Amino acid sequence: GVLVVAGGASDGAAAALAATQLASVLGWAVIADAASGLRAGAGDPDSFCPYLVNAADLSLCSSKMRAFFKPDVIVQINPRLTSKRVQTALETAALDHGAAWAVVTPQESRADPAHCVSLHVSADAATVAAALAEALQAKYAYRESTNFISCASFRDALLAADAAASREARRALRDLENEEGITEMGVALAVADFLPKSMGLFLGNSMPIRDVDALAGVSKVFRSHDSKSDFSDETSVVFGPGAPTAANRGASGIDGVLSAAAGYAAGLGRPVTLLVGDVSFQHDANGLLLLRERPGQPPVTVVVVNNGGGGIFSFLPVSEQIDQARFTKLFATPPDVSRRGLCEAHRVAHAHPSTPEALKKALDAAWSEGRHSVVEVTTSRARNLAQHGLLQRRVAETVDAALALGERFGDERMSLRGSESDSEKDEDIVVRWPKSSPRAVARATVSRFALPMLREPTTTVKPSSSGSERDDTSNGEDLNDARRTNENDDSSSRETHKEQGERVGYILEVRLANGAVGRGEASPLPGLHRETAEEAGAQLRVVASLLESTEIPDTLPLLGGAINEWLVNVVGVRVVDTLLPSVRFAVESAALAALCASANRNETETEQKFLLADALEKGAAHAASFSSSSDDTFSDSTRNTHQRAVEINALIASCDGDTPLSAATEAKRLVKQGYSCLKIKVARGVGAAGAALDADRVEAIREAVGPDVTLRCDANRGWSLNDALTFGLRVTDLNLQYVEEPVRDVENDLAAFHCTTGVPVALDESVDEVFAKCFSKSDTQTSTSVADALEELFEPTFGVVALVLKPSLIGGFEACSLAAAAARTKGVNAVVTTAFESGVGVAACAHLAGGLDAA
Repeated sequence: GVLVVAGGASDGAAAALAATQLASVLGWAVIADAASGLRAGAGDPDSFCPYLVNAADLSLCSSKMRAFFKPDVIVQINPRLTSKRVQTALETAALDHGAAWAVVTPQESRADPAHCVSLHVSADAATVAAALAEALQAKYAYRESTNFISCASFRDALLAADAAASREARRALRDLENEEGITEMGVALAVADFLPKSMGLFLGNSMPIRDVDALAGVSKVFRSHDSKSDFSDETSVVFGPGAPTAANRGASGIDGVLSAAAGYAAGLGRPVTLLVGDVSFQHDANGLLLLRERPGQPPVTVVVVNNGGGGIFSFLPVSEQIDQARFTKLFATPPDVSRRGLCEAHRVAHAHPSTPEALKKALDAAWSEGRHSVVEVTTSRARNLAQHGLLQRRVAETVDAALALGERFGDERMSLRGSESDSEKDEDIVVRWPKSSPRAVARATVSRFALPMLREPTTTVKPSSSGSERDDTSNGEDLNDARRTNENDDSSSRETHKEQGERVGYILEVRLANGAVGRGEASPLPGLHRETAEEAGAQLRVVASLLESTEIPDTLPLLGGAINEWLVNVVGVRVVDTLLPSVRFAVESAALAALCASANRNETETEQKFLLADALEKGAAHAASFSSSSDDTFSDSTRNTHQRAVEINALIASCDGDTPLSAATEAKRLVKQGYSCLKIKVARGVGAAGAALDADRVEAIREAVGPDVTLRCDANRGWSLNDALTFGLRVTDLNLQYVEEPVRDVENDLAAFHCTTGVPVALDESVDEVFAKCFSKSDTQTSTSVADALEELFEPTFGVVALVLKPSLIGGFEACSLAAAAARTKGVNAVVTTAFESGVGVAACAHLAGGLDAA
């Protein structure tokens, strides 16, 4: 079942409260209209409406959601819905799938535009809610029935998809604002979600009410307190039932809107914010007379979206059927009037912010000053259509992915929907399900391990004048080198490992109620990670204790904030940024691995295992994608092992005594073993002579392996600009894929290196520093978005073609996905690397690389 709370009620506040009570009784998903009084504004946290689906309109852009949305019963309170998609989905459920549809309105007027309502109850919502509560709770033991279990499963699937849709909508809006500035959708979201608790909302017709209906509430689902994460820019209060909300609807809906809002404020006896378009504003310019200071008149804040005419007509076919000149004159009808001049003539305060930040400041000022005011925002009518299309595509892709993951990982209760035989449908069957979900964490344990270091790491951390930073010679990719040492001189390695020390780390094992097991590793590397192994182990044990009895959601592989929400809302990690990067990597790895293992438990030995990389393909791969929606689904029968292969580069280290001949010999040996990509450590020598020797080695390697083997070099910031140029000018004809961090002073010298040599560049330490800076607790300045900080690294003169991502150093899968998505928008590749982890950590990195490759 689904509970629909529409607008148009004469007793809006009472109906909203009754709907909240009914939602608690039914336990169904709640689809609330923008004018319902449930979604917009702060409202009263004590009367929170549970199970709200905030992005229903956007989610129904997904063809998979339209196919999935088949409720058996629809209970609708109030007569009028704004969203055509929601209305169509409800009508389809009733007409094509036989859903019973009951509509409750206090009036006897018809509320059935498609002639498919089964029952029209003419009564106030409170009376109906009380009657249903008594019947369900006292007579039918409803919550113990299979009907409720089926409804709860349907609800949970809708809420999971809605959470994913909300996250993607926020990210899409943030991306649009970063690229294009203020948007109409951003204005609607700012007004709807940041409206003060003591204020009412009046919605203008056309685009304002539709944008609020599509977006209101998407920022209210999650907050990591005091967090600086890119995924935690939302408000912090649990909302509902919401601000009193009203709207003029109908053929003459754009007439008299300012006057109606002023009257609405007088009737409420509280301040009101009106969101209105420029044409509607112009049609009731005389309404400004009512906004002069008057004793006892509650203030009205008018937010005018000035998009140069009727923006909604750009969404209609007529916009493409006639020339633009006639379209503008006959349909858009841009009002050629100064709104500032009108406000000055009526002595009403006027503001005209031009950026999202300025808009929030203008709204805060208008709401706090307690006087009538007009806030005008100029947007692009032409771009508005494209922006809506982009956001809808991104949300649709995300919802497709969320439903696919739910189908793969969803628990057995979903199979009950529609599974009863005809003879059983009318029986009151009671099934008592286990208290714990199959995906609940039955046990989480932490084990310490110590492994011999086969070679001394070249990683050090030393303090600098500006704080604690990694040394220029830091290196996190000698894992293959360590293995090769073992292959070449096993006895020597065993004799010297005590001198080199031990690698200490911790394994988190998560065992689910269905028996599935996942493991993650936290093993900070001294000199590379800022935390110690002991610190990581202590924190990992605390998180393990929190994990027990929690449920792992099937949408976790979507990333993009899904893991953050789970850690805060389910696991109980109050401030996610306090998690050490290596601990976060271990927790994410273990949870995701356990989830994927649970999908394999019922498969036969001949069926291929469902890999974590497959799940991440539906998560990391779709993140921030600007492509059209894909119909790809999970299909083990069409997925072969070789399709999920991840290319690995072999490492050729730079050691004392290395010569071009020895380097070339090693390269040929590695290529013979099957490696098609070689990474060569450089910048271990001294000055220009050392750089020249490195160039000699690379030349010898290229000559030895031929032109088809990919060559990468890694300098780890070991060169001055002059030394880097000595190397770079020698290798311009060797077709290097890139050189990692060729100069010590990236900000001042990287552009000079690339522009002089033309050699492509990859960034490694620079990425680590971006994440460390953005999440640093010692930073007292305003937190910087990771995406914004990474943007500075994509300066065209830098020649960056790849970001090198260490999941255990920058904080796990979600952080890597964020960096990869930011890079992807600039045509920059992402390369996943390890930091001397054991096989547990390396396997997790390989799966992440596979998921990112699918992007």
